[in-house]
Amino acid sequence: MIEVELKFRLPEGKTIASLVAEIGGRAGETVRQIDVYYQHPARDFHATDEAFRIRAVGERNSLTYKGPLLDRVSKTRKEIEIDFAEGDSARRSMEEMLTSLGFVPRPAVVKDRTEYEGRVDSLDLHLCHDRVEGLGEFVELETLADESRWTVARDALIALAARLGLGESERRSYLVMLLERSGFDEG
Repeated sequence: MIEVELKFRLPEGKTIASLVAEIGGRAGETVRQIDVYYQHPARDFHATDEAFRIRAVGERNSLTYKGPLLDRVSKTRKEIEIDFAEGDSARRSMEEMLTSLGFVPRPAVVKDRTEYEGRVDSLDLHLCHDRVEGLGEFVELETLADESRWTVARDALIALAARLGLGESERRSYLVMLLERSGFDEG
């Protein structure tokens, strides 16, 4: 499956409640996500638009690979996510394994995320409200599509974003935005 995603800064004058009402959304719980991204020892993920991370949400841990972006408009890409053992000890062991293999950890991205499920124009979607430490508030529109239909899903999300008045999409990752803000090299 392909993850089709558009991300926006929360526009002035817009509220999450008004956006959720537009999609007929149902709220999930708010969770704290701590993402530690890793730079590959032999490949520049910034140059290839790939990402590799460990995500901790409470006790839950996952390892995620995000393939190169598929277009210049959205944040659409192949995503592979694997859960691994729960808890801090398991996460620390995975971090040790990755660094032993030569992966270099980047600064953590910490955010509080509330996810809303909705359906618009026969498209099942998630609207995510992210409050990212050091960056502010963002809205992500996400859906999954098979490889033959991701452009149809992307176009539907673009049309929905326009209807919601979300403005111009932000294609940079939270990590890149944080690194740019702090003056670190992005590679």
